Amino acid sequence: MAERGSRALGYDVIVCGSLHLDIVVKAPALPRIDETAVGSAWSQVCGGKGGNQAVQATRAGARTAMIGRIGNDDFGVTLQTNLQSSGVDVSCLSTDETMGSGMSVAILQDNGDYGAVLCPVRIRHLTHWICKTSGRHSVGQGSWCCKTKCRI
Repeated sequence: MAERGSRALGYDVIVCGSLHLDIVVKAPALPRIDETAVGSAWSQVCGGKGGNQAVQATRAGARTAMIGRIGNDDFGVTLQTNLQSSGVDVSCLSTDETMGSGMSVAILQDNGDYGAVLCPVRIRHLTHWICKTSGRHSVGQGSWCCKTKCRI
């Protein structure tokens, strides 16, 4: 008897959600209005609630596919590479040729507090039909589908 659902297609979890490249700056304090603060270090962190869930599902042993949207830019390349190197299937990522990839700038204070500004790529129109029409694979019945907290 053939296995039903996503396992027959090769997926335990299919995530539809956001992808952001987070620029994190360490600083002693958040700047005041009209002030420029000096940071001590910065880093890039791949994020977005959807991307984070897809990577964690894969780390937990699930066969995972990601449905999401990135821009045609270096941030998009970084986000896609991160998912691929984590073992997430990215064949249903969509590239927006007119908007940049989602990103945020966060300031992490020495005491652990932080503030951030998020610039998401809107993917409200991104639905399961993109996978079906892409010819790459379709979302099967029985899949665990993780639709993450909406900024999509």
